[in-house]
Amino acid sequence: MGLTIFYWIVLLSTFVGIYYLGAKTDLKLWARVIIALVAGAILGFIFGDLAASSKWIGDLFVRFIRMLVVPLIFTSLVAGVVSMGDPKRLGSIGVKTIALYMLTTLFAIIIGLVLGTLFKPVWV
Repeated sequence: MGLTIFYWIVLLSTFVGIYYLGAKTDLKLWARVIIALVAGAILGFIFGDLAASSKWIGDLFVRFIRMLVVPLIFTSLVAGVVSMGDPKRLGSIGVKTIALYMLTTLFAIIIGLVLGTLFKPVWV
């Protein structure tokens, strides 16, 4: 019980420290991400199985990111179309943009299906 409380105190202080790095320093985002990655690896190594109790935080973060990706891409495409102004320019560039978007989506689907079929991941 005592180690669990200590783990959560360390975890929360790590979150606060990373927030402080972003709010109070001029550290770039990529550097903060690397620092958080290293801190997470160290905490996972030190606390081992106890670190699995905070897995829900990472799962929640990944779900939030998934929830934002599609509306963000759609909004970007709509904003780009609206800012074009001239409908004649929109035709060629718009068709190329939609074609490229569909092509990259097709590749992502094919890669996902092939890797899913080969490795047969088990979702817990």
